[in-house]
Amino acid sequence: MARILVLQHSPYEPLGLIIHTLKRMKFRIRYVNFARDPNQRVDISRYHGIVVLGGAMHPSEINQYPHLAHEIELLKAAVAKEIPVLGICLGSQLLNIAMGGNCYALEKPELGWTMVEKTSEHELFGLFDEPLHVFQWHQYASELNSNAKILLKNDQCVQAFCYHQNCIGLQFHLEVDESLIERWLEHPDYLEHLRLHLDQNDINLIRNTSKLYLEKSMAVAKQFFADFCRLFDKKTFTLSSKKSGGELY
Repeated sequence: MARILVLQHSPYEPLGLIIHTLKRMKFRIRYVNFARDPNQRVDISRYHGIVVLGGAMHPSEINQYPHLAHEIELLKAAVAKEIPVLGICLGSQLLNIAMGGNCYALEKPELGWTMVEKTSEHELFGLFDEPLHVFQWHQYASELNSNAKILLKNDQCVQAFCYHQNCIGLQFHLEVDESLIERWLEHPDYLEHLRLHLDQNDINLIRNTSKLYLEKSMAVAKQFFADFCRLFDKKTFTLSSKKSGGELY
């Protein structure tokens, strides 16, 4: 049975839709919640895959959050051992830094729904052949080194990349469903962050546009996560067609 390590930075940024895939595939999941105990240290040798979630901290705040440096070292070791990695938002930025890239602050954060477009082929990104609206909540972006392959981008920044085909960074939040978006829009800390950059009409627009784009985003997400999680245990699961994740939902 594959053992999956989940690195979490906030109780308000969980696995979201990914949890359904992991449970249906009967993977053993170990959470390391750095918000609860930032001094935790992990040995990755026991795990078949790693998921690194988002968080409110920035990749420029490693001195303020020393566990970020530990995570970067973990990701370096994971890539060297060819352990599949999925990094989401902050997780993607940490993966990028681990592989020698840099991160930088955007002039204006990406918040809410924006469109991303495919730039390169990858077996996991078949459902991105057409431009897709995805949910964003980030202020920093990744500048990749020459070993990385850009998979998705928009006019703001790189939106998805890979190293060695099985280490994937997603700058956006493909894991969200309606309840998770509402949690962020209603939580005082998250709402305070929004109000630094958006007026109330813009915040209302995020909720309204979710009605337009969320269903499609979730359909793509379920397929993507099912296919990605097959990389965690190749002896049991194999990639097949674009419909290969259907039996898991």
